[in-house]
Amino acid sequence: MCWLAKIFQAAGLALMAWGFIKNFPNLMPHNIFLIAALFFIIGWVVQTHMLRK
Repeated sequence: MCWLAKIFQAAGLALMAWGFIKNFPNLMPHNIFLIAALFFIIGWVVQTHMLRK
């Protein structure tokens, strides 16, 4: 389960980086940012709440 949380977090960060690089002089589209943030938050919630020991 820990690897799943880290994969979601990495996917969110990679999507944010891709959106930033793709649209560099301009801001990244809001929908890409929201989807990336959603992936990262899902990974964070899995890590903090579902992996309690």
